[in-house]
Amino acid sequence: MAEWKYKLEYQGKLLRKYINKEQTMENIVAIYNQMMFCLKKWKAVLKKEDKEDWEYDIETMIDDLQCAIPDLADEELCYEDEEENLNYYLRDFYDMCDSARVWVGV
Repeated sequence: MAEWKYKLEYQGKLLRKYINKEQTMENIVAIYNQMMFCLKKWKAVLKKEDKEDWEYDIETMIDDLQCAIPDLADEELCYEDEEENLNYYLRDFYDMCDSARVWVGV
């Protein structure tokens, strides 16, 4: 079993709560925001020896997530398209956390 270097227990539980919540455009936005919050918390506790390996990747993912958040004022939004985009970013988020040995609470 892998030994975790970082833990996002509370933040991860909240992310899971949003993921399991009703499927609305507002909830998609909440999931993006919670992923960014998790990444910011992880970045804030990065150990010196991990900064070179992960800081840039974390910042890049935060930037990507900010760009991906759907504009709720856009009347042409398609839930299925936005959900597909979100699932892509969730996979990347969890893959990066696994690679860096970051426990995301469930």
